[in-house]
Amino acid sequence: MGLEFEYIEGQSPLDEDEKEGLIVKTISTRGELDEIAVRFKHRLVQIRLFPNGNGRHSRLCADILISQGLKMPIFTWGRMNLSKKGKFRKKYLKAIYAADGGDYKLLIEFARS
Repeated sequence: MGLEFEYIEGQSPLDEDEKEGLIVKTISTRGELDEIAVRFKHRLVQIRLFPNGNGRHSRLCADILISQGLKMPIFTWGRMNLSKKGKFRKKYLKAIYAADGGDYKLLIEFARS
C-alpha cells in the first residue's frame, strides 16, 4: 500500500519534485501510522506551548491525528494518569527521553500499552 494523495477541488496537487522531498514515501503497516502520530506528539511537546500541560496537549493531538486523520484507534498511553508521580510516569518519561535522542521505539510501545 502506498501513500495516496486525495485532492479537494481547488487544491493544488503536489508536483513530482515535491513528492521526492517527502519523508514518508509509503506507508505499509499500522506501526508506521503509529510512528507518524507519535513523532508528531513528540515534536509538539518539545515546542512547549504552555507553562503546564504540554504532555496532555500533545497526547490529545496525537490521538486526534491517529483517529481522525489516519482512521486508527486512539492510543492508550499506559492507561494511567501520567500527571501523577509513579512507575507509569517514569516509564513514559524514559520513553520521551529516548525519543529526544532519536529512538522512538519505547514511546511507540508506550503509546499502545
